[in-house]
Amino acid sequence: MPELGAIPDSFLHQPWLWPKSGLAGQYPEPIVDVNAAAREARDKVWASRRQAGFRAQAEQVAVRHASRKDGHGHFVRDGGLKRPRSGDVEESPQLSLNL
Repeated sequence: MPELGAIPDSFLHQPWLWPKSGLAGQYPEPIVDVNAAAREARDKVWASRRQAGFRAQAEQVAVRHASRKDGHGHFVRDGGLKRPRSGDVEESPQLSLNL
């Protein structure tokens, strides 16, 4: 944007704050107040976390979806479908050529 060419790097993300910009009335003010929006989002998250039953519900999600490590430090999945690995495939007539 040509109108931002002379703006110093320190004001590039907030050009309306640069006192020497001369952009008054030419460059739009921000639509969203980032600090106020972040504050509101944090308040909503913490309000949700303070509700009765939140910990129990979070624990259920963790039990169902979170990764865990076994005693050797390898990740394991609890309750998921066990898919055969290449070495775990049972021999069947369909898979062998019987030559």
